[in-house]
Parts: sequence; structure tokens; C-alpha cells
Amino acid sequence: MDETDVANRYADKLSAVYCDSSADVDAVSEYSDLYAACTAENILSESSFQGVSVEMIDSCIRGLNHGKACGPDNLLSAEHIQYAHPSVVVHLKLLFHLIISHGYVPDKFGSGLIVPLVKDRAADPNDMDNYHGIPLVPILSKVFESLILSVCRDVLHTDPLQFGFTSGVGCSEAIFALKSTINHFI
Repeated sequence: MDETDVANRYADKLSAVYCDSSADVDAVSEYSDLYAACTAENILSESSFQGVSVEMIDSCIRGLNHGKACGPDNLLSAEHIQYAHPSVVVHLKLLFHLIISHGYVPDKFGSGLIVPLVKDRAADPNDMDNYHGIPLVPILSKVFESLILSVCRDVLHTDPLQFGFTSGVGCSEAIFALKSTINHFI
């Protein structure tokens, strides 16, 4: 099996798992309903983002992880933005203000490249289940996402049983919940 066959098999596997949410009528309808609710409650109004400052954007930039691959544009990494001239942050503030005020996000912000990484090097490298996809997205979209998360932090809530990708919660809490559940039923 050559590299093209492997790439095609992996692409087939991922296309069964990932979908283009903008092409899914139900997903678009759900998003529209949520957006309308947030707008009605004045959560996502332009005035909510008036307090966005250069300092907030700089804080979002400083929070980026070092040593990560560039996005699909292959132009910028976190280090490029972090070590750039401070005027870049001012330009990003202007860009983000325009995105928010016009309600238009550049298409490239939603593009990504999924790179397959081996889960277990001792396992069969030809087994598609031995890989997980790592999405590479444009660094500017990461900064913008971080900014939105920091502005909307007060209205974003996760389920109390959410363990992964939650600040201050990790594996030990999940293991404790699992052991407690098992002990309860034993």
C-alpha cells in the first residue's frame, strides 16, 4: 500500500466522522435559533464587545501554546504573533472589531487541516483506529476564538459532568466519579 492509498483511506475514515456543519440544514437551524436567543438577551451584541481592548487581545496571544505547527495557510505560528511588533495587536483589534461589527468571519478562519498522529507506536500502523486526527487551524482564528471565549466567559457554561477540556478539571476527577459510581452499584 502506497502513501496515496493510506491518505485516501484516512480521508474516508475522517469524512465519516466529521461533517461540514454549514451544509447540515439542522445544524444551521440550531445555530440560527441559538444566535437569535443570544441576540435577544443582548449577549452577542456589538456593545458586548466594546470593552475589547488591545490588552485583552495581547493576553489571548500570550496564552497561545509554543511549538505548535502552522495552520493550513502555513504562514503563521504562535511564535510569529507573540514576537511580532506590538502594532500587530492594534491591527488585530481593528480586524476583530470589523468582524464583530459586520457579523462576517473570513472563510479561512473556519478552514483546517487534519493531520493523523499514531496513538500507539507498538500497535499496527496500518490500522486506521490507531490514529487520531489533530486539526491545524489558522493562528488568527485561535486568537479570535480565545477573545470570544474571554468576552463570553460569564454566559458559557459546561455540564458539571464534563471532565475533558475544562479548566481545573482533569483525569483524577473523572476516575473518582467512575470509582464512586462503581462502588455505589457494588
